[in-house]
Amino acid sequence: MNKSGYPARLLDLGSSATDSKLRLVDVNDIEAHPTYLALSHCWGGTLPVVLKLDTIELFKDSIDMEELPTSFKHAIQMTQHLSVRDPTVLETLMVSIPPPSQYRGIYALFDAHSWETNMTLAPLNQRAWVVQERLLSPCVLHFGRDQIAWECQELQACETFPNGLPEIVGAFGDSKCKTLLLASDDGEEDFPLIRWERIAQIYSQCQLTQEGDICIALAGVAEEFRSRMTNDRYVAGLWASDLVAQMCWATNELENAPRHVIPTRPAHYRAPSWSWMSIKSSINFYAFANKSSMFEILDCKIETMSENKLGTIRGGYVLGCGILTPAKWRCSDDDSKVKQLVVDGHAIESGGYWDFGLPQVIMDLGTEEPCCDAFCLPLVRDATSDRLQLGFYVGLVLAHVDRRRDGDIYRRVGCFHVELSFGNRCFLHQGSRNEDGPNPAERKIMIV
Repeated sequence: MNKSGYPARLLDLGSSATDSKLRLVDVNDIEAHPTYLALSHCWGGTLPVVLKLDTIELFKDSIDMEELPTSFKHAIQMTQHLSVRDPTVLETLMVSIPPPSQYRGIYALFDAHSWETNMTLAPLNQRAWVVQERLLSPCVLHFGRDQIAWECQELQACETFPNGLPEIVGAFGDSKCKTLLLASDDGEEDFPLIRWERIAQIYSQCQLTQEGDICIALAGVAEEFRSRMTNDRYVAGLWASDLVAQMCWATNELENAPRHVIPTRPAHYRAPSWSWMSIKSSINFYAFANKSSMFEILDCKIETMSENKLGTIRGGYVLGCGILTPAKWRCSDDDSKVKQLVVDGHAIESGGYWDFGLPQVIMDLGTEEPCCDAFCLPLVRDATSDRLQLGFYVGLVLAHVDRRRDGDIYRRVGCFHVELSFGNRCFLHQGSRNEDGPNPAERKIMIV
């Protein structure tokens, strides 16, 4: 990007709909600061016209519109119709709608899931690259299956609801997606991190044609957050300031099922196992109320393929001290298909998503993933009342990978949360931290 944030090149569509000569222009050759639109689209099959190094000069002379795909033609025609060269024309498209108070006594039937059905689940919005395009664009015009919708940081609207979505409609899907980049005005320290977790959850539900694009397709949003969180460090889709808590993510069966997604690992390495980028699945993060860390991070390293620290990852690890407890699998007594993870003689039932009211273990690839040597590593103690034993321990299920002189190496295979009383019996009885030194049960652990 250059010249006040413009793309390096733009398409000049001519001065009017009748002047349809298309040509490529270098933004540095434009004296003014033109208004422009960007098209988000699925590539689909073969593109007959592609900008390459050997076609740049040719396209600067002219581009034959008849050679363009239909979606490109429609985008050009719509841009010309809106007269983007003269933004004041847009004002004529605004329709004055009486406020809702004038409709007293009149009732209407509508689909509360209309935004979710037509926008959130639209094929284009299921593409991972489009998440970044939606978030970073000042405003978005959706051409949906049934109607056109508008989206910006102040308003989400559609033809059915031109003044804004009713609360019940906005409750479903991702209608508040663009507000996630708004600056926090409530002073909460964790607010940017909570918003990032929501973005990661939306992003994880989308598909990539090239699995290796997982990092770069979100790099623009990560850069936007990094510019605001100047004292923080971005590490494989998570943030160093809250890394212990953010490692407590889980695959989400509730989102996977309607999308017919079965969690899998990518064919090629994408990220360390403790990062949600290491798995192909919808995920969600644990919602803590009163967290305290049980895992001390000593070092965290991410190695990228280039100097871009937000780009494709080559390798990485987390090194820290924590309480590691052996565990084993067994089938439950009442259903041989349901497995339990047994920790120090106590059983934890398996689940498919974070059910915050029930102790459970959620394996990243389900209970069928081979994991002979399982270990539980509590990461966070979330106690709402120690006196009443209310709260949970949340942590990772690990598999042993290798032995080292300075600490064994493990990889993440799942996560768990257990009631406070359960965790106290399983973890705290092994030793307690005292004034003279660390918890004798703590071990140095590397997770890759």
